[in-house]
Amino acid sequence: MDNARISTFSLWWHTTWKVKNMFRKLLHRKRPRPSVADLLIEQIMVALDATELANMVCSREADAQKSRKPMRSIEHEGDDARANLVHRMDLVFTVPLEREDLFRASRSIDDVTDNLRDLVREMAKWDVPPGRWSNNALAPAGDSLRALRRAIATADTAKSREQCLIARHHASRLRKRYQDGLTRVFAEELSMDTLKKREVLRRIDSIGSRLTEAADALLDGMVKRYL
Repeated sequence: MDNARISTFSLWWHTTWKVKNMFRKLLHRKRPRPSVADLLIEQIMVALDATELANMVCSREADAQKSRKPMRSIEHEGDDARANLVHRMDLVFTVPLEREDLFRASRSIDDVTDNLRDLVREMAKWDVPPGRWSNNALAPAGDSLRALRRAIATADTAKSREQCLIARHHASRLRKRYQDGLTRVFAEELSMDTLKKREVLRRIDSIGSRLTEAADALLDGMVKRYL
């Protein structure tokens, strides 16, 4: 994709994100007291925004340098969403799962957003060259987050457990992409570009690990609460 198209696409995405963020805040204000589940879903939605932007950077559909500022804004929104969730858990007497497991899931999702922010920063600072490894690299992360969102949104325990397992499967797919990407990188002649790719691939693997932890935390909570 040429630079002009990248610039136009980046502008479109940034504008779309601002509009979505505005509507999300308006809906949040209209809800008198959002539930713990609502707030965890809101945190996941922020992580999905971060995933979408980072995936565009990896696929060279968005300029890495120009994406750093909106990514920082998304990361700050994620911090606010997590703070709101923790505050809400302190106020309510009952929660859908054990507080410890909800806290673990929230922390892992927050780590996903932080790692995505770091990935975009590293892509920008190191000018990492694109390749097969980077094209749509983070698609499994988006699939995993959407499954986690469905797991929290449903009141059916069996369906929630099924979605957590699906989220875990997609997280494993992401980690498999890291392994396959590393195999291709190691087949190349050693250079600074090789080292750059390896470090970014490690970041992608870390995102997969945090998604696995989030799914496991929710599954643990279900075992404690319902079995």
